[in-house]
Amino acid sequence: MPKMTPGYVRNAIRRSLSAIVDREPGKREVAKLWRHFASKCAYCGKALKPGPGANIDHLVPASKQGAHHISNRVLACATCDNRKGNRLWRAHLKTVAPNAMEANRRTAKIEKWAKLMAPSVAIADKKVVEREAERVLTTFNTAVEKLRRAVSPKRAADA
Repeated sequence: MPKMTPGYVRNAIRRSLSAIVDREPGKREVAKLWRHFASKCAYCGKALKPGPGANIDHLVPASKQGAHHISNRVLACATCDNRKGNRLWRAHLKTVAPNAMEANRRTAKIEKWAKLMAPSVAIADKKVVEREAERVLTTFNTAVEKLRRAVSPKRAADA
């Protein structure tokens, strides 16, 4: 476990609040994902086995406000996951599909998955989560600063 620093705790608070409204896929959902994509990379079609080298990738990256919901996830080989990086999935798919017909087939399969697994209730606006996180973190940061000031004179005297 990493050292419990204020920065680590701030990140944990953000992630915890976000997970309430946008949770990671569960085992059953991941099993459906494997079945839907027939244990193959959604992008390049490479056969996969669970474990290292098989990833559950975000179609729209989390860094671009993509949800963690299963409808925004696909099965991807490590190579495709790494090469896709922070790009949107369609741009990557065009670079790995052997031809336009296969790109269209894979696109249709991904779109079918996203529609099939779409949440029945809209995922909460990430701005709402961020606003609440900022409110909590303001209180946390104030407490950290008060504690640092209270300890600071004592540390100087001990030195």
